[in-house]
Amino acid sequence: MVASSRKPAFTLVELLVVIAVIGILIGLLLPAVQSAREAARRISCVNNLKQISLGVINYHDQMRRFPSGYIRQSSDPNADRFKIGWGWGAAIQGQLDNRPLADQIARVASLDPMGQGGIRTQLLATWRCPTDMPVGLTCVPRVRQNMNPPLPTPENPNPSDIQRPCVGFAARANYIANYGSAAVGAGARGNGLFFVNSNLAMRDVTDGTSNTFMAGERNVATGQATWVGVHWGESMGGTQYDPENLTKYAVDPLVMGSMHTRPNPRPDSRAFGSKHTGGCNMSRIDGSIAFVSSSIDLVVWRAMGTIRGSEVANPE
Repeated sequence: MVASSRKPAFTLVELLVVIAVIGILIGLLLPAVQSAREAARRISCVNNLKQISLGVINYHDQMRRFPSGYIRQSSDPNADRFKIGWGWGAAIQGQLDNRPLADQIARVASLDPMGQGGIRTQLLATWRCPTDMPVGLTCVPRVRQNMNPPLPTPENPNPSDIQRPCVGFAARANYIANYGSAAVGAGARGNGLFFVNSNLAMRDVTDGTSNTFMAGERNVATGQATWVGVHWGESMGGTQYDPENLTKYAVDPLVMGSMHTRPNPRPDSRAFGSKHTGGCNMSRIDGSIAFVSSSIDLVVWRAMGTIRGSEVANPE
């Protein structure tokens, strides 16, 4: 009897079944992989915010006060309309172990950040959330906040929007300071830890450092942000300045956010928010981090924004 030389093989039906099973397994595994990746990105984002918050605390320990939301060199926007302000993020670069950049800023502290291209365009990893990862530069608006500013390209390095021209461009960021419970206003004093020319210390936080937010996330799809600062004069001076509506032409939201609305509103360029599902990360003045749900009670949310409102609130 002659043995058969034929080798066993899959039939077409069996092969299709195997492919289908593999496809189902991949389909079941993919969400878990994506979830694991997002969990890692969220941890990295928390670490960034933690470093920034500790940088602010270290600044306070050295200077006996918190950095200003941003510096305005004149109380009269029309008298000094081209004087602008470095933001709180620029002030703490030394505390973030970025001494070369801090020294650069210190040497030009009295000048316009928009004139310091080598500084204002530096994309710093600590200021970017991996879930969002803003690339390129953000528009510093001439008159109004631009929700969707044009992005610079090698072919067009200085794009402009006819309706909302940009003074210039600065490095994008995902973290902004706490202005308070009211909507961020153009040069107005907030009831949070940061506002224009703010000069607060730990003793001013009578609500308690564990009950008050210091900083938090900004989703760049909702509103622009930068660690650099703002261009004050162009946003406030001139015929479009409206003293009856200080939020109308504000550029303050570039470095600060407010709790006038819950996290992740759409659209509101002054609010906090993130691309994390369900909420955003916020840091308290004591340096601790909390993940705040987008459905948080608005009264509690606003209470966590004030430094001396005498409220008792905790988002967790």
